[in-house]
Amino acid sequence: MRFLAHYGNCLSIGADGSGLYMSVFPIFRIGHPPLLIPWVEIAVLPGETGFIFKQRTLHLGRQEAIPLRISASLAETLQRAAGKGWSVASVA
Repeated sequence: MRFLAHYGNCLSIGADGSGLYMSVFPIFRIGHPPLLIPWVEIAVLPGETGFIFKQRTLHLGRQEAIPLRISASLAETLQRAAGKGWSVASVA
């Protein structure tokens, strides 16, 4: 996410038509409650980044636009789960 935060393999991510779900493993959960972010608060940036490990970037929140970088394969899985909720942001 931002400010050099790196959650590595201790973050569970899921999705459905209502939004993106994120939860830190219980041992690390103090101060990190599970989140459900509605799709209307998420902008999926078009295209992939990375030469070897392809990534997609999602901006969380309309005002803050906190970047969340995920693997391209996870993005595809989330897109299928989200259905019509997933929308790619237009670049001006």
